[in-house]
Amino acid sequence: MLICLSCTADAQQSCEQLEEKYLDADRMVSLLDQTSFSFSEEFDTSQSSWIKAASFYSCDGAKGYFVLRTSKKVYLYKDVPKDLWSRFKKADSLGSFYNRQIKGRYEY
Repeated sequence: MLICLSCTADAQQSCEQLEEKYLDADRMVSLLDQTSFSFSEEFDTSQSSWIKAASFYSCDGAKGYFVLRTSKKVYLYKDVPKDLWSRFKKADSLGSFYNRQIKGRYEY
């Protein structure tokens, strides 16, 4: 019988195993990075003055987790449509698009 007393988070878990309960945004983002999704993507945000990174993770390819990183904070949004992610990437101003289309409309 094998007992794991000190298991590490090196192994990938599936979307079905993803547990959100009681996790703050920072811990949830860390868990997202360890999960295998049907679709996941990071986007180069170097054109933005305050958005340092953006990524999207989806289990079903239709909706997913939108993660936005600034130099001061990590923002996590749940149930964001994948087509909104596509429009975010094409926006002339990532910050303006975020403020108009995502902030306050989706929550974790």
